[in-house]
Amino acid sequence: MNDWWQSLQPRERLFVGGLGIFMVVFVFYFMLIEPLFEGAAEYREKSERAASELQWMQQAIVDLPVSGARRPNVNDSASLNVIVDQTRTRYRLAATNTQQVGEQQLRVRLEDAKFDDVVRWLGELRSNYGIAIDTAAVNQTDVRGTTTASLTLSRPQS
Repeated sequence: MNDWWQSLQPRERLFVGGLGIFMVVFVFYFMLIEPLFEGAAEYREKSERAASELQWMQQAIVDLPVSGARRPNVNDSASLNVIVDQTRTRYRLAATNTQQVGEQQLRVRLEDAKFDDVVRWLGELRSNYGIAIDTAAVNQTDVRGTTTASLTLSRPQS
């Protein structure tokens, strides 16, 4: 390699050396720096989307009926499981897992559910039946406006 380099004219050495430096910078940029910029742009976009969804959710909370304004129509004869299943089907929410936890608690897992329908359903459970949300884990899916939710619902003791 050294013999080859020595055999080049000074002008050719300058050209080959400049081209070598250019290739090193080119590879460095496209292998290290460009992916960093792309990742930062992707996270910035996700952050902006999450901020807009948070703003929408905060507005949706304002639109929900106030639960303390009227007494819920609690039907003592229907079980918590029956009430949840009947109301859930009206909102076309498919439960992938429903598990009774004691007499007055129920765990429900919804997948690929429309977020608006989940909020309306939970509002109806609260206002019409007095059913409260003890725990909720709501995650966004790949499809905009849909969610996966794991909820623990409870009914007050009569």
